[in-house]
Amino acid sequence: MTFKGPCINIFKWLLAIVVAGFLTLGAAGMIMHDKSIDFSKEDGSVFYGRSVLIPAIAFCLFLFLTSVFVPFKKRNAVIFVLILSFVFVMLGARQHFLDDGYLANKYIIRYTSFLVALATGYMFSYYKYRNNKWTS
Repeated sequence: MTFKGPCINIFKWLLAIVVAGFLTLGAAGMIMHDKSIDFSKEDGSVFYGRSVLIPAIAFCLFLFLTSVFVPFKKRNAVIFVLILSFVFVMLGARQHFLDDGYLANKYIIRYTSFLVALATGYMFSYYKYRNNKWTS
Protein backbone atom coordinates (compact mmCIF):
# COMPACT_ATOMS: atom_id res chain seq x y z
CA MET A 1 0.00 0.00 0.00
CA THR A 2 1.45 3.32 -1.02
CA PHE A 3 0.23 6.71 0.01
CA LYS A 4 -0.09 9.33 -2.69
CA GLY A 5 -1.60 12.71 -3.02
CA PRO A 6 -1.05 16.25 -1.88
CA CYS A 7 -1.50 15.50 1.84
CA ILE A 8 1.40 13.06 2.00
CA ASN A 9 3.60 15.48 0.05
CA ILE A 10 2.82 18.28 2.49
CA PHE A 11 3.53 15.88 5.37
CA LYS A 12 6.94 15.01 3.86
CA TRP A 13 7.66 18.70 3.38
CA LEU A 14 6.81 19.61 6.99
CA LEU A 15 8.59 16.55 8.38
CA ALA A 16 11.75 17.58 6.53
CA ILE A 17 11.62 21.02 8.16
CA VAL A 18 11.13 19.50 11.62
CA VAL A 19 14.00 17.04 11.14
CA ALA A 20 16.31 19.82 9.93
CA GLY A 21 15.35 21.90 12.97
CA PHE A 22 16.00 19.11 15.45
CA LEU A 23 19.35 18.25 13.88
CA THR A 24 20.63 21.81 13.90
CA LEU A 25 18.87 23.99 16.44
CA GLY A 26 18.31 21.12 18.86
CA ALA A 27 21.97 20.13 18.78
CA ALA A 28 23.07 23.76 19.14
CA GLY A 29 20.72 24.24 22.08
CA MET A 30 22.14 21.19 23.84
CA ILE A 31 25.70 22.44 23.36
CA MET A 32 24.91 25.99 24.43
CA HIS A 33 22.93 25.02 27.52
CA ASP A 34 25.23 22.30 28.82
CA LYS A 35 25.01 22.62 32.61
CA SER A 36 28.27 20.75 33.21
CA ILE A 37 30.31 23.75 32.01
CA ASP A 38 30.62 26.80 34.24
CA PHE A 39 30.31 29.90 32.05
CA SER A 40 31.74 32.15 34.74
CA LYS A 41 35.16 30.50 34.34
CA GLU A 42 35.27 30.75 30.56
CA ASP A 43 37.17 33.48 28.77
CA GLY A 44 35.56 35.77 26.20
CA SER A 45 36.47 33.73 23.13
CA VAL A 46 34.89 30.56 24.47
CA PHE A 47 31.78 32.46 25.54
CA TYR A 48 31.38 34.10 22.14
CA GLY A 49 32.08 30.81 20.44
CA ARG A 50 29.26 29.17 22.36
CA SER A 51 26.79 32.03 22.29
CA VAL A 52 27.48 33.48 18.84
CA LEU A 53 29.27 31.04 16.56
CA ILE A 54 27.45 27.80 17.39
CA PRO A 55 23.91 29.19 17.03
CA ALA A 56 24.87 31.12 13.88
CA ILE A 57 26.16 27.92 12.29
CA ALA A 58 23.00 26.15 13.43
CA PHE A 59 20.76 28.74 11.76
CA CYS A 60 22.78 28.49 8.55
CA LEU A 61 22.59 24.70 8.58
CA PHE A 62 18.89 24.79 9.44
CA LEU A 63 18.16 26.61 6.19
CA PHE A 64 20.53 24.49 4.15
CA LEU A 65 19.37 21.13 5.55
CA THR A 66 15.78 22.15 4.98
CA SER A 67 16.59 22.50 1.29
CA VAL A 68 18.37 19.15 1.34
CA PHE A 69 15.54 17.24 3.04
CA VAL A 70 12.52 18.85 1.36
CA PRO A 71 11.57 16.81 -1.72
CA PHE A 72 10.10 19.63 -3.84
CA LYS A 73 9.65 23.41 -3.96
CA LYS A 74 12.84 23.91 -2.01
CA ARG A 75 12.69 27.70 -2.39
CA ASN A 76 9.32 27.86 -0.65
CA ALA A 77 10.57 25.71 2.22
CA VAL A 78 13.71 27.79 2.64
CA ILE A 79 11.71 31.03 2.59
CA PHE A 80 9.28 29.58 5.16
CA VAL A 81 12.16 28.59 7.45
CA LEU A 82 13.88 31.93 6.83
CA ILE A 83 10.79 33.82 7.97
CA LEU A 84 10.29 31.48 10.94
CA SER A 85 13.92 31.88 12.01
CA PHE A 86 13.81 35.65 11.52
CA VAL A 87 10.76 35.89 13.78
CA PHE A 88 12.52 33.69 16.36
CA VAL A 89 15.63 35.91 16.28
CA MET A 90 13.58 39.10 16.56
CA LEU A 91 11.63 37.70 19.52
CA GLY A 92 14.93 36.91 21.24
CA ALA A 93 16.21 40.42 20.61
CA ARG A 94 12.93 41.88 21.86
CA GLN A 95 13.13 39.82 25.04
CA HIS A 96 16.69 40.96 25.76
CA PHE A 97 15.62 44.54 25.12
CA LEU A 98 12.68 44.21 27.52
CA ASP A 99 14.81 42.53 30.20
CA ASP A 100 17.56 45.17 30.19
CA GLY A 101 15.78 48.23 28.84
CA TYR A 102 18.31 48.40 26.01
CA LEU A 103 20.04 46.00 23.66
CA ALA A 104 23.62 45.44 24.83
CA ASN A 105 26.47 45.20 22.32
CA LYS A 106 26.93 41.48 22.93
CA TYR A 107 23.30 40.89 21.89
CA ILE A 108 23.61 43.14 18.85
CA ILE A 109 26.64 41.09 17.77
CA ARG A 110 24.82 37.83 18.49
CA TYR A 111 21.64 38.66 16.60
CA THR A 112 23.50 40.25 13.70
CA SER A 113 25.53 37.05 13.33
CA PHE A 114 22.29 35.06 13.28
CA LEU A 115 20.92 37.22 10.46
CA VAL A 116 24.16 36.91 8.48
CA ALA A 117 24.02 33.14 8.97
CA LEU A 118 20.44 33.04 7.71
CA ALA A 119 21.46 34.93 4.57
CA THR A 120 24.42 32.59 4.11
CA GLY A 121 22.21 29.52 4.47
CA TYR A 122 19.84 30.91 1.86
CA MET A 123 22.75 31.53 -0.53
CA PHE A 124 24.11 28.00 -0.05
CA SER A 125 20.67 26.53 -0.69
CA TYR A 126 20.10 28.66 -3.76
CA TYR A 127 23.46 27.85 -5.34
CA LYS A 128 23.09 24.14 -4.63
CA TYR A 129 19.53 23.74 -5.89
CA ARG A 130 18.88 26.59 -8.32
CA ASN A 131 18.71 24.15 -11.24
CA ASN A 132 17.16 21.21 -9.40
CA LYS A 133 13.73 21.35 -7.69
CA TRP A 134 14.25 24.95 -6.48
CA THR A 135 10.85 26.11 -7.66
CA SER A 136 9.07 22.90 -8.65
